Amino acid sequence: MTEGLFLVSLVDQTSENIICPLQAIAAGATAATRCYTSFLNSFRKEDTKKLPDRIDEDNEHFFLMAAFSLGRVLHRCAIRVDKNTSDR
Repeated sequence: MTEGLFLVSLVDQTSENIICPLQAIAAGATAATRCYTSFLNSFRKEDTKKLPDRIDEDNEHFFLMAAFSLGRVLHRCAIRVDKNTSDR
């Protein structure tokens, strides 16, 4: 039931048609991946472009949540692609 509510909220403003469920999932996953990656890259050192050995305590929770969320999005999309291609 929640999937239907989610898809109804994703309306194409130009044609007032509901976006295809797979397109909506792909668009959401792409946007999430882009945002999580951008946030994680903001912790890179400017001179070496590498992540520090340790994230400061104030930001550690947010960094770890973003890293795990990015992994979760990428993992779920990989599973969804595998399931869709095996049905064909």
